[in-house]
Amino acid sequence: FISGKRSDRQGITRNSDITVMSTLMNAQRYIMSKSVAPGKQEETLVAAAEGMINAALQRINHFYANEWTAYRKLVEGTRVSLFKEYKPLEPVQ
Repeated sequence: FISGKRSDRQGITRNSDITVMSTLMNAQRYIMSKSVAPGKQEETLVAAAEGMINAALQRINHFYANEWTAYRKLVEGTRVSLFKEYKPLEPVQ
């Protein structure tokens, strides 16, 4: 959601997924490519990027409030034994 799926393709390839990073980089590219003050188009792109960032933050907060809390309780409640029972060795006959 934030940076897209990992690709195993070689060479220069384009990913058509709309992600938080691609939206943010698109707004940055429009702003940096002009030698005049940002206008309505750039403001719209920045607003879209802010919307994507806020959606990502909501998903992250939801994860930590729900799935992570349950997982953490499970892990913290698990007793991890650092030692195995020792079974005496028997001589070879």
